[in-house]
Amino acid sequence: MNTRYDLNMEVPPREAVRLLYISKSRFGGDWRSVPHTHACTEMFYCVSGRGQFNIEGKLFDVAPDDLIIVNPRVQHTELSYQTYPLEYIVLGIDGAEFLFNEKDLGYTMLSCGMMREELLFLMRMLLREIDSRADGCEMVCQDILEVLLVKIVREAAVSMRIVQPPSKSKECAAAKRYIDENFSENITLDKLAEIWETDKKTPAIVEFVDIAGLVKGASKGEGLGNKFLSNIRNTDAIVHVVRCFDDENVIHVEGGTDPARDVDIIDLELIMADMEMVERRIERANKNAKGDKKYLHEAEVFQSLLEHLNEGRSVRSYECEADDMELIATSDLLTIKPVIYAANMDEDGIADYENNAYYRQLCDIAAREGAEVLPICAKLEAEIAALEPDEREMFLEELGMSQSGLDRMIKTSYSLLGLISFLTCGSDECRAWTIRRGTKAPQAAGKIHTDFERGFIRAEIVAFDDLRACGSMAAAREKGLVRSEGKDYVMHDGDVTLFRFNV
Repeated sequence: MNTRYDLNMEVPPREAVRLLYISKSRFGGDWRSVPHTHACTEMFYCVSGRGQFNIEGKLFDVAPDDLIIVNPRVQHTELSYQTYPLEYIVLGIDGAEFLFNEKDLGYTMLSCGMMREELLFLMRMLLREIDSRADGCEMVCQDILEVLLVKIVREAAVSMRIVQPPSKSKECAAAKRYIDENFSENITLDKLAEIWETDKKTPAIVEFVDIAGLVKGASKGEGLGNKFLSNIRNTDAIVHVVRCFDDENVIHVEGGTDPARDVDIIDLELIMADMEMVERRIERANKNAKGDKKYLHEAEVFQSLLEHLNEGRSVRSYECEADDMELIATSDLLTIKPVIYAANMDEDGIADYENNAYYRQLCDIAAREGAEVLPICAKLEAEIAALEPDEREMFLEELGMSQSGLDRMIKTSYSLLGLISFLTCGSDECRAWTIRRGTKAPQAAGKIHTDFERGFIRAEIVAFDDLRACGSMAAAREKGLVRSEGKDYVMHDGDVTLFRFNV
């Protein structure tokens, strides 16, 4: 039997619709959520986490598998819940505009749970192609984009039309060129010290604590048992190093490499410890409810959480109202802490980590619970750490790496915890100070000294990029780039700050 299908349809001109960019982002408190517009269409696919989208001044709840389509020149921005950081893939598409059922509405939100596997597959293919920069990747990306758009139009209540992209002015072109050339520049303490001609530099600090001793039954006292769990309880986040390589000379305590099993062992012990804590919280709430009925709701919240934990799922994956999550956060639970999975590979594996089956398995696990995955090679990191700074730079260059795994771990941890840095500088010292995103100027001043917060008058602030461009604080003042900010000012990452106070 032979079945033939003839195609007789109008196809849009090749490359009439173009992929301008694609990125995968995870909200870590390290970017400013500012309403903005684009000359192109943007398409957001929520992979994990929870948050909101502000579109034309209206707030919309966002959950995993939501697809947000925003047409050109429609104002929008994304917001995330810190407890469940929003992770999404965004595409910038030129030459296309979407039409929705709603009259004159330049945006829509679609629930695409039924298409999750297809959408993620296509988007991840795009990411891999662009990241590879292999010959012909632009053509492959164009093909994938067209398939993706057809799938969305076919399955969703939307249609698409070809539009002429807006012309760019010389000024816009120059601005774009500058951003393209400089977007990856880091705010460095070294540059600040160079401007102020000082040798003393005090960087921001992220402290890592090596905790060992977790085995099956730790929640029941096996191994280091409760000591191990209490050590974890004192941390802000968990970095779980997971073996992702095979080597018969390196014996695994469980007899072989299996990332899913290793993650499950840790998770189960932490979940069982949390169940014990939650049970005590329920018991206390029920007792207090006899004298105050407000505790009845608390008991209900934690009872529901207990049922979730009984299914072998972490607090991180528990979905509830924001107020209830704030209540849950008052309990000292282990599986509510944000997690980074460090995928530890050998030298061969790290060279092509995206094709490492163990790494991909770990990524799937992390996606389900909104966790980060960071590919590392502990053996290489040990070699890098033993080198002098100049040798280290050359070694990384030879490996084709811009920074070590440890540096990437520090930055990822910083972002995961919602931390930013402001900078103080002078001829005696340049220093970075760590604060939570959203901290106001008086509280930031208090990080230096309590007197600074108590007697706060104002903060004189210049953006690091402006200071770097001017070359000195005096030049920045002359150009009017040094701002005077009051008590309600929210500090931004990279603010170079002088606090004025009177005690």
